Amino acid sequence: GPVYRTIYDKYKEFGKNPIVVDLKDYATDIDSKLVCVIDYVLENFGIYNGTVLKEFTHAEDPWINAHSGYGKSEICEVEITHDSIKKYFDAMNEKYHLTEKKGLQKYIYTLMSN
Repeated sequence: GPVYRTIYDKYKEFGKNPIVVDLKDYATDIDSKLVCVIDYVLENFGIYNGTVLKEFTHAEDPWINAHSGYGKSEICEVEITHDSIKKYFDAMNEKYHLTEKKGLQKYIYTLMSN
């Protein structure tokens, strides 16, 4: 977790294995800015497996706040709002300059240190 339930249900058969799909089957009119964002995310986070990515998200405030009152391994269905994600990453961008590779690497290193 956290998971987007519809997406989770669609791809849960892959388990902890990589999800192998052809993005061309899913998107026909992707805006070029969105392609840049997707490429940036894949370039910087695609090197990590699902377990590491899960640990990253569990170290971030939106997950921590939504999961408050639950045990670390306990299933929690509290929605992480878009607003909480935006506020968190706006603050992280201000602190680390996430659009710059060096800043993103510093942010990732901080997550790994937690």
